[in-house]
Order: sequence, then structure tokens, then C-alpha cells
Amino acid sequence: MKIYPINRYRIKRAIIKTSRVGEAAIQKTAQPLQVLKQNGKGIFIAALFSSMTYHTLVSQFLTRDTNVAKQTADIFETSIKKQLPKRIRIKPQAKPRTKVHLTASNTTLNTVPIIDRPIEELNDSLNALLLKRKNQINPIINKTSVFIEKGNKYNVNPLVLMGIAMLESARGSSVAAVKKNNIGGIMGKKGLRTFENVDDCIDIMAATIAKHSKNHNLKTVNDLAYSGKYCDKKVAKEWAKNVMYYVNKLS
Repeated sequence: MKIYPINRYRIKRAIIKTSRVGEAAIQKTAQPLQVLKQNGKGIFIAALFSSMTYHTLVSQFLTRDTNVAKQTADIFETSIKKQLPKRIRIKPQAKPRTKVHLTASNTTLNTVPIIDRPIEELNDSLNALLLKRKNQINPIINKTSVFIEKGNKYNVNPLVLMGIAMLESARGSSVAAVKKNNIGGIMGKKGLRTFENVDDCIDIMAATIAKHSKNHNLKTVNDLAYSGKYCDKKVAKEWAKNVMYYVNKLS
């Protein structure tokens, strides 16, 4: 006797269909359907049936008409999904996020973009780029929410803030970052400024970029680099390139 291939739902479908001709046998021999959760997906496992009579009914039913299981598929799927607890229902896979390569000439300074990544995911990406120092906590770790907050406050692209901070602080490992909480290369009258905490430095970074953007009509990362308002014009090209390297890693 040829048994046609069946999927994980087909035994249950056969049970439903054959109940029309052997309801009494089904009630006596069919054990309950168990719903298990394995590897994050719902897997339906039909219990074994002890009655040879029932096995005979199912075998005859499957071999009599090769299209029977296919015809009952929709009936089964609809009925079983209604019985499933919501917590283990299989959700459709999310479409992969389309990532666009950003450049220094098209990345704006004073427009807060719509960040389509969960903040936890973006924070993990930021932390993954940071350098680790023995017995010291990187000053930029877990600061994603602060970059976003300050960016919104001054209408400055938070990804640009993060990119500049990563470059200017050598990924959070520079002496200025560790000793002075200065992760943005912010200069004062006596050289690199000292901040009480990193959050204050991020605030000044955002305020500085917003000020230069308004006063000198700077629109993009390239504009900021070649204006000489944040870095020396001699290193503008390399500076913008390195900032954008981190922006693209984080976007």
C-alpha cells in the first residue's frame, strides 16, 4: 500500500474528515492533540493511536483519494489557529530592513531623521563599536538615548552626533574622553574642555552644531567639515569620511 507524503497537519485533517464515517471510533481511539513550543515556533504533534481499527480507517481514507488531505488543509488550519494560545501563534517574519548607504554630501545636520530601528538595537550597535579598556568603563556605552534626546532638543541629526563622538573620542578610548568626559573634541580657551559628565558634552556638541548650521547655513556633514567650524579644513575630507563610516555603521 502506498502512503503519500503528509505534512504535520495532515493526520489532524484526516481525523476531522474521517469523523464523518467513523465518529465513534475516533472518539474512542484518538488521543488529544498536543500543542508544544519548540525553538520559538508552534509545532503540532499528533498523539499515537493504539487502535488498529482506527489505523485501518485512516489508511483507507488516505489511499482512497490522493487529494483528500489537500482538500481538508484549509479546514484544519482555520480550526487549529483559533484554538492556539496567542502567546505561541506564529507571527509572519518581518521584511528585512532596506539599508541606504549615506554620504557626507547627502547626510543632513539639522534634520532629525526617522530612525526605523528599535533603540535597543541601535544601542547594541553603538556599544559593539566601542573600544574596551582594562578596568575602565567606556564613557559612551549605552548613551544612545542621550544622543537622540540632545539631537531632538537642538534639531540635530543624532546619528551625526554619534559619528562625530566615535571619531573624536577614538571610540571612547581617548584620554580626553576618559579623563575629561570630552567625547566630542570640544575646545575651550585653554584647550580641550572638561565636562562633569558625558551627557553635558553631548549637549554642547549638539548646541555647537546647531549654532554653526544656523549662522553659516551649513546643511550637510561635508558643509560642517569644510567650514572649519568643527575640524581643521586641512583634514576636512578625511574627517567627513571617518564620521560617515560610523554613521553608516549605526544607520
